[in-house]
Amino acid sequence: MQSMAGAFKSCLNVNSENEETLRTAIEKVIASYSANPSEQVLIQPMVSDVVMSGVIMTHDLVNGAPYYVINYDDESGKTDLITGGSGVNKTVVVHHGANLNYVESPAWPSYSK
Repeated sequence: MQSMAGAFKSCLNVNSENEETLRTAIEKVIASYSANPSEQVLIQPMVSDVVMSGVIMTHDLVNGAPYYVINYDDESGKTDLITGGSGVNKTVVVHHGANLNYVESPAWPSYSK
């Protein structure tokens, strides 16, 4: 298993109201694919004033263990460092059956005691 972070093209700040601009961005993303028929294009709104961004995986990528692995960036204000595979990230690992009352992290205060 691998995350594939940074493996594919991402297009940021695309004007979705301009059909040609949107089409061009989608074509650039598709051109970066490896021709696997299960690959899909993900289109999502661009956010600003970001406090934290990252990805959550449902299993450990090394051995498939049942952990939520949360890689995040809470310093840069950018949304593409973790998904792009660049920059320093922070990680929280939580077992699937864990009592969230015991997760102690200043970055995740809603789960802390």
